[in-house]
Amino acid sequence: MRNPAIRVALLCGIAVTLRAAAPPPSDIDRLLRTAVEQKRVPMVVAMVADGSGVVYERAIGVPKDAIFAIASMTKPVTSVAVMQLVEQGRVKLDEPASTYVPALRDVRVHSGGAERAPKTSVTVRHLLTHTSGFGYEFMNRHLADLVAKKAIPSATAGGDGFLRAPLVFDPGTRWEYGISVDWLGRLVERTSGMTLEAYFHEKIFRPLRMADSFFIVPPEKQSRLAPSYQRNSDGNLVAQPRQPQKSDGFFSGGGGLFSTAPDYLRFVRAVMAGGALDGQRILSEASVAMMGKNQIGDLTIRAMPSISPSISAAS
Repeated sequence: MRNPAIRVALLCGIAVTLRAAAPPPSDIDRLLRTAVEQKRVPMVVAMVADGSGVVYERAIGVPKDAIFAIASMTKPVTSVAVMQLVEQGRVKLDEPASTYVPALRDVRVHSGGAERAPKTSVTVRHLLTHTSGFGYEFMNRHLADLVAKKAIPSATAGGDGFLRAPLVFDPGTRWEYGISVDWLGRLVERTSGMTLEAYFHEKIFRPLRMADSFFIVPPEKQSRLAPSYQRNSDGNLVAQPRQPQKSDGFFSGGGGLFSTAPDYLRFVRAVMAGGALDGQRILSEASVAMMGKNQIGDLTIRAMPSISPSISAAS
């Protein structure tokens, strides 16, 4: 990391960037402990690093090495995997994604109760930037209605059936958070000839010494799994039943990983440092620099509503 004033923090499984004039550790401790005591969050693992390494860490209500279901924090890992393939010349950003995942040739736009062919092909860049036309049922009323009518499978049902969801707008015309990165996971698998689990382990986790990051947590580490929570209708957090650790053959590039705060911070540090950490390079500096630039032109990022508050708050 070239700028020592930049700090990278992992808080409750969320990576954030802090800049100079950060509060002293005692203030951070107080903030985190109060949040847990007031039940605004069930537990906290927080870590801060600069260019030289970890400079702050605290765990409240859970061990520091607890393994979390990191949900959409899987997406940056999948995106790095795609950019590795771009660097190798095996994938082109502005090529139709169906070149690599033939199933995308059949994708349709669903609007006004009817389906039609998209006006332009979904490209790899569209998928990486959430401008593909794919959405999420818990943030898109139209998709939620299709799920309710059983016209398409729910993304929460397990397996990959939700990939049959249609586009909700033409590629490149809008930004909307959705299942694009799950399709990118498929792209990585088909292009590399490896499962996403195997690819991540060999190309990202092993080089970065991320020994506690998996799609399927090994039996000997399952005692370290942190419980997952949802908010009920009155806003209280409720622990959810632990899901069995087994593979149905589908590895979700959009949200399937488990990891720890120390592991994920190593991934974040590698990206923030230009693609390398402790002598192990996972991306070129040029790729990382490009990833930090505007890739969607003059499109705007609209507010994201919540169709299912128990899963996602509005933002």
